[in-house]
Amino acid sequence: MTLMLPADREGLHRYTVSLRPVDGEWRDDNNEISFYVDVVDTRAVVAVVADAPHPDVAAIRLALASSPDYEVRYIPASELSTARLDDVKVAVTHNLPSPTHPSLGGIDNMPTLHIVGLRTDLRRFSDLRTGLELRQNHTATEQHAAVAAGGFSLFSYDEADMQTIESLPPLDAPFASPRVSAGVQTLFTARIGTVDSRQPLVCATAAGATRHAVIWGEGLWRWRLAEYAQNGQTGAVDRLINRLVRFCTLAERGGRLQVDARRSYMAGEPIELRAVHYNESFEPDCTADVMLELTGPDGSSEYLFSPGSDTYTLRLPPMPEGVYRWKATTGGDECNGVFAVENASVETRDMTADHRLLATLAEGSGGGLFRPSTVDSLSARLSEVRQVIYTRHRFTSMASLPWVFALIVLLLAAEWGLRKYWGEL
Repeated sequence: MTLMLPADREGLHRYTVSLRPVDGEWRDDNNEISFYVDVVDTRAVVAVVADAPHPDVAAIRLALASSPDYEVRYIPASELSTARLDDVKVAVTHNLPSPTHPSLGGIDNMPTLHIVGLRTDLRRFSDLRTGLELRQNHTATEQHAAVAAGGFSLFSYDEADMQTIESLPPLDAPFASPRVSAGVQTLFTARIGTVDSRQPLVCATAAGATRHAVIWGEGLWRWRLAEYAQNGQTGAVDRLINRLVRFCTLAERGGRLQVDARRSYMAGEPIELRAVHYNESFEPDCTADVMLELTGPDGSSEYLFSPGSDTYTLRLPPMPEGVYRWKATTGGDECNGVFAVENASVETRDMTADHRLLATLAEGSGGGLFRPSTVDSLSARLSEVRQVIYTRHRFTSMASLPWVFALIVLLLAAEWGLRKYWGEL
């Protein structure tokens, strides 16, 4: 059975599905289940801004057009000063800034995916505070093939897609010495010839007021053509571009206080929140107190984050099932969100016996699983069981049993008195 629910309101919504009990049903507590749906408004206007016409621009526009979440708007860099940008949420720049277009105008403070190509002015690019600085030594170029870096956690990317990207031809990149800032995570490193340089080819950063992603090299159009020649589709490249743009879009931040909290937890599970507070230079600052106001089904409570070297942590006690809204504040900065606590009653959700699990438990303890077809061998198996007798000795100090000690002393005193009395007679 399939049911289509309208996503007409943004936020976290709880739905409950229940079945009517039938005649003779002796247990109906598993006839109801609740689940949560997080509705996020991901529709965004993406401005693709290029220094000059390039096949990569068409490749980027085609990749973003495959997702219904984006409205793609192409803006030549020569028209950037007069373009309408009030509704643009994220930008994709190609070969910008460049010698002919040194300024990014109204998109310089916008979440941006940067494509660093052969016409990029690396000195001005390094001033954009993207987390990646490229110091150009000379005008030579090099080819960067992709190698999966591992340990990337800013967003998920399928392992099969990573292998596809690794098999694609290298990108053309300006020769430069990179300097990577703290907080930058690398999805792919660059292989130059046969040497893995460990230099970032595709990277992203969540530090600072605005998030950025960088692809160091041009030639995305060759990636799409090569993948189509290999697999008959361009899904891996398109998903990579979409993931990078979505990372910039959904993670746009306006305040200096940022709280990392999951959208759902299981009932009985400890809830741990992490917070970062940035100073005016957007450097982590843990000198101020950060308070959390939590509102749930049972009312509101306040908690204080524990400061660390760069981040704050708060460990909440297990919460009952429900939707909880939180607001973190420090000074004039605040951050808010919502999370759900779901019922963790696995036993009532699945009442079917797991015979595979039972067999594993039996074999692990030296037993066995007997089905109706093999129940005749049970008697032979039981006859193999040998009786084992275990003995255990335990010594206890008399001082730990004062009443027994007193009784023994009393009996000894009585015996001594009787012997002395009868001896005198």
